[in-house]
Amino acid sequence: MKHLMLMTLVTILSTYFFSCGNEPTDPNDLFEVKGNVTDHNGNAVSMAKVSIDQAFNWTEYTSEDGTYKINDVSKGTHDLEVEYKYDDTSYVVRNEQLNVNSDVALAELRLPNPVNLETPTIKQQLTLNQIQLCWSVSVAEDFREYKLYKHNTSGLDESTGTLIHVATLPGDTSFTDFLPHSTTVSHLNIWHSLDNKIRETS
Repeated sequence: MKHLMLMTLVTILSTYFFSCGNEPTDPNDLFEVKGNVTDHNGNAVSMAKVSIDQAFNWTEYTSEDGTYKINDVSKGTHDLEVEYKYDDTSYVVRNEQLNVNSDVALAELRLPNPVNLETPTIKQQLTLNQIQLCWSVSVAEDFREYKLYKHNTSGLDESTGTLIHVATLPGDTSFTDFLPHSTTVSHLNIWHSLDNKIRETS
């Protein structure tokens, strides 16, 4: 039985990998961003990756009590991203826009519950295979949509996969697909999107 990997996604914004190109030299314009990360039940999450603009020098991992601190963040609007992989390979990501004008102490940043694809039910028909797909329910208050993608390789994301279904209701957790008998193995991912928030600080 193949394991179907969950990937959840909140809006991805501009990415910078190693350094922020417009980082100021004035130390008075560099600030501290700190906070804590919890799971959907409010429990502290350790070893969650927290990054700002995905910059190498603005990336930290949460401690055992779920806290993190990132130093020398420049003044302005940034994308704060939290990534966490569960033991069952479920993967959650949460992004928030952050306006930094001084040292920032964020309130609890709660991750969404992981949404998992169940083992598909396949019914053979005369010329097609009917595949019934189901997944677990999102309990996030800021739920936006599920997106179901399909691809012929496991390297699947929103840019490489074929979008085959969108559901905008949390309780809409099933989809039926039809594939020819000759079709090679398909890889499926369910993306669980939340509304992005802007954190205003002063």
